[in-house]
Amino acid sequence: MNALNAYIFVTMGSAMGLLAHVFPSWFQPAGADASSGRVLWLYIMATVQVALGLVYIVQAHLIPFAARLVSATRAVETSSLALPKARGLVAR
Repeated sequence: MNALNAYIFVTMGSAMGLLAHVFPSWFQPAGADASSGRVLWLYIMATVQVALGLVYIVQAHLIPFAARLVSATRAVETSSLALPKARGLVAR
């Protein structure tokens, strides 16, 4: 998978999740509890696709970015908070 595929997975999953809300007449209730198997399938598949895309994006882009940010912040902190030169101490 690459970044383009991950973004397409997130987009398609989001569209699948919104489909039942945008076009409710396409999914007639079939169960005794007024649920639709098609809607349930769409929600599950939307969740899976969005999760796959987001996991890749987080793993490939956000974690390395956070690591670079933390390492750059530590480098700035160590140079700006350096202790003054130690003075000679008399040992007793």
